Amino acid sequence: RTRLSCFSSDEATVDAGRAELKMFGAAFNESLQFEDSYDGDDGDVQNQTSSAGGKHYQWMLQDTWQWLNISHDDVIETHYCQPGAKGISLFTSDYGRVFLDFDTMKVQDTQLGLSRHVSLSGGDTEEYLWYYLDNRRWYEYGAQGTSSSKSSVTSPDVEQQYTLNPNGSCPFIVGNASYCIDFTAMMQKNLATGIQRRVRRRPKFNSVIKRRCFKVSLKRRPRPNQNN
Repeated sequence: RTRLSCFSSDEATVDAGRAELKMFGAAFNESLQFEDSYDGDDGDVQNQTSSAGGKHYQWMLQDTWQWLNISHDDVIETHYCQPGAKGISLFTSDYGRVFLDFDTMKVQDTQLGLSRHVSLSGGDTEEYLWYYLDNRRWYEYGAQGTSSSKSSVTSPDVEQQYTLNPNGSCPFIVGNASYCIDFTAMMQKNLATGIQRRVRRRPKFNSVIKRRCFKVSLKRRPRPNQNN
């Protein structure tokens, strides 16, 4: 039974009880506890909670050559989908305390590897949202932030540019100010003042964009009468 106890706006502890790390069909028992770490308020971002159906992800740890499935990884996924979460700590009996860094997708200070494996049907994609940090609050692109002016781009616009070139950039305008998102640095820059803000790309929990298929019917037209 999972318990979530919030101690402050940026710290929470999750006791996930007993869990298992399963490797290649075999399994060994591992006592797991979770502690998530935040570096900014999610602001007006709607909390994304876990649901039972439609799981298409699996969080995994790599110990030397073997990949270990983390059970109860819906706890990890739920926090990963929140823009303010910079990572989560696992308290294990075999490895001690390990910190999963969501920004770098690495396990800090260990030789363990980290992977979020996604399995989707052909043509389906995950829905990703883009956020920027402003005055210690995370705002989604296209939503109303601290500025009274509206951005010229939304999350789908930024995601489209990122999909086309993950190492590129995305210019946009808010009012009379020009900005640019650097996908490599994951930073937003005001081109006039040089002020930079952190940017994050996170999936929307259990949201998959289905490929749309259309049936096209071709009607045969009668041949024109050659005698006319």
